[in-house]
Amino acid sequence: MSTSAQQQRLSRTRIEQQRDQALRDLLELEQQVRAGEVPPGPAAELSRRYERTAAEALALLDGTQTVGEAVPRRGMTWRAVVYGVGGVAALVALVVVLPPALQERPDGGFVTGNEVTQVDPAPQPTSSTPGRDLSKVSDEEMERVVAANPEIVGMRLALAERYRSQGEFDKAVPHYREVLDREPDNAEALASLGWILLMLEEPVEAARLADQALQRDPALPLGWWLLANVRLYGQDDPDGAIEALQRMQELPLEPEVQGQAAALEQEARALAVPGSGE
Repeated sequence: MSTSAQQQRLSRTRIEQQRDQALRDLLELEQQVRAGEVPPGPAAELSRRYERTAAEALALLDGTQTVGEAVPRRGMTWRAVVYGVGGVAALVALVVVLPPALQERPDGGFVTGNEVTQVDPAPQPTSSTPGRDLSKVSDEEMERVVAANPEIVGMRLALAERYRSQGEFDKAVPHYREVLDREPDNAEALASLGWILLMLEEPVEAARLADQALQRDPALPLGWWLLANVRLYGQDDPDGAIEALQRMQELPLEPEVQGQAAALEQEARALAVPGSGE
């Protein structure tokens, strides 16, 4: 890896830490206000500061600004917003979380998103103070924070991803819809909603959302993964699935993700030409 690439990776890691800390601060502030530990006036000022910090970091990670403009303010991190045990929604370039579904796939069933999860190979810095473990933050607490900070789309996506990973599609869908009301071109929300529709055996609508997501962000692995599954299992089109997987594998994926995409491609080839999967 070149020096400039290493510097960019480190800069992005610091921005992620900045974002994560700001979101954690919002959660902790909400608890302190409820407990009467922080008066309303100071709480409002702190909330605005944390919201601004989180929004700036999210804008950087979404690519609306350049990484070089970031000025990280903190050096602590947490990694448990989405599933409670690891992975963060919308980690741009470093972490790709493909859609979770069933742990096992029956014969002829859908390939699950749990089979393809890219994780950051570099260990994350640890906090100098333990802070609050967000894996123990309840859905209800996150709902309150999201309701109090509707403009922070990244946190709403994180909550939606948590619900989706738990199979609570009825709770996830309204949050994805709200994201799309605010950001109609949000490719991650489009693809995530498409995955839910595929799980609900609505391949036509899932395909439409996959196409829309990829039109907006052709470099979104989640979009290609969704499209491949739609074509292979929803449309009985293994050739189309192979094409989508090949496009996905052209992206800068980690070896584990490349391996899962290659495995699904091999399965698709076996279905396209019986007996060729050996």
